[in-house]
Amino acid sequence: MPAEPIQLSESFGWYLVARFELLDVQSILQQFDSPRGADGPTGREEFKTKVADLYEASCRMRETFMTAYDRFLVEGAVALGLTDAQMDSLQRLLRCKVRFIHHADCVLIYAPMRTDRNRIPAQTVFYVMHASMEMFSECLLASNRLQGWLDVGLGMEGADGAFYGPELAQLWDRKRAILQPRITVGKALYGYLKCTDIVADASNLERVINRRFADRCLEALVVDDNGILYLKL
Repeated sequence: MPAEPIQLSESFGWYLVARFELLDVQSILQQFDSPRGADGPTGREEFKTKVADLYEASCRMRETFMTAYDRFLVEGAVALGLTDAQMDSLQRLLRCKVRFIHHADCVLIYAPMRTDRNRIPAQTVFYVMHASMEMFSECLLASNRLQGWLDVGLGMEGADGAFYGPELAQLWDRKRAILQPRITVGKALYGYLKCTDIVADASNLERVINRRFADRCLEALVVDDNGILYLKL
């Protein structure tokens, strides 16, 4: 059943959006882009093998990411140097779960940044960044080159989990501009991390923690000779 318009409208806001793609897959599958490519028993079996390998690699991406993300939900705040009382308060805050959409050789990960839905947005950015780095490393160990992009942008999500927003098109444009195995970070996300809660009231624990997570995210960034930001692996 289609989502009600009001449900879609209520989801409007800023989102953290990440897209990851296995490199080299399309060039391999294009060998079978015509009837001749998979002609005969040998061609069909080779095609099945290639697709099975792709499916296994994609499933490994999801499993690695979600395992790392869930672990950071439990352990990630320990590194912030909070007092026991602050840690107790943090544990009671609402945690934001990410959405993970899997399509062939690509995965899309998104999470709301609105504070009424995500009390500490920079926490989610921190966990997604580090879970992405683990996923990236695991793919390389399995000889699967991975390319990723992270940024924030306006969007809406449907009841079926689908995500709609201009950031998807922008991420696709960046894919064509940068074809190498690394995780690129967009300027909008960088701007958020630099500016969010920069003058947070010390009595507001949520905002103080949000700023600390933002600082930890910034520590994970490096810039190349072309001014492009990416995660330090």
